[in-house]
Amino acid sequence: ASDCWHFPTVPPKPDKHPCEKPVRMLKHMIEATTRPGARVLDPFCGCGTTIHAAEKLDRTWLGIDITSLAIALQKNRLKTAFGLEEAPAAEVAQVCAAMAFPSKTPTTRRSALVSRALEAAS
Repeated sequence: ASDCWHFPTVPPKPDKHPCEKPVRMLKHMIEATTRPGARVLDPFCGCGTTIHAAEKLDRTWLGIDITSLAIALQKNRLKTAFGLEEAPAAEVAQVCAAMAFPSKTPTTRRSALVSRALEAAS
């Protein structure tokens, strides 16, 4: 037995996020640390591998990213994989879009936006 996990990497492709993690790895992590129905938070969700794994494992989830490209990738991924026409993270995506220019957004305002995103997902 070993304490190390071994998962194949995700091959680079033009339509993939540059640092996508394997779904199997994220599923393993979620199963090891949560129970069905638990909430999974990924504040830097990129292309949505963590929220994909959480949805597949019947966990509720909250995915946050500041780029419109990442939000588009997440929505497309959830629609393709689960038939979600409007991903539950859509409102969160709108809230977090305002965080795209953090240097122009005061820290207290960013904290309020994240709080609003968490409330919207409750």
